[in-house]
Amino acid sequence: MLRGLKEVEEECVALGIPFFLLRGNAQDTIPGFVEEHKVGMVVTDYCPIRITRTWRDGVADKVKPVPVIEVDAHNIVPVWEASPKLETAARTIRSKITKQLPTYLTPFPPVQPQKVAWTGAVSDKVDWEAALTSLKLDAAVPEVTWATPGAKAGMSNLETFLATRVGKFATKRNDPNEDACSDMSPWLHFGQVSPTP
Repeated sequence: MLRGLKEVEEECVALGIPFFLLRGNAQDTIPGFVEEHKVGMVVTDYCPIRITRTWRDGVADKVKPVPVIEVDAHNIVPVWEASPKLETAARTIRSKITKQLPTYLTPFPPVQPQKVAWTGAVSDKVDWEAALTSLKLDAAVPEVTWATPGAKAGMSNLETFLATRVGKFATKRNDPNEDACSDMSPWLHFGQVSPTP
């Protein structure tokens, strides 16, 4: 995730958008940032995991009256719109999602260079190696080498899948002896590639 964010920083800087990497507990770091920079809105990604919901709620309580808006970047149809009830099978939810695709399956507009310059303080470029070494990681577990971080690598992986494996996906995706899957999980999970075009 950190190595992918480095690419995001470069893209933001090229568009005139300042990039900040806040380290620490979200409830401790984000409210101070919101106050210092007079932020008018906080946008967060939906995550159903209990701890991330706790972080979101903690930040929302501390930044009031600044609104905290939650989006669902992991799904084409937002999870809260997909169905009004708990679904227990793909066959029951699939048609509900398919009916909503015309509303939600739309291309993103390209991000334009910002016309109004950021007037707040801008920190130096993030020291990504320092950020990585500050984490408490088990050094005995090596970094994954088959997935290069960042949206560009994710899109390259997707292009390879579409050119070489998508034809096998429908019939061979559950066969561990076949190379038929997209292998897009790392990029989708960390938000480096969106499921929406």
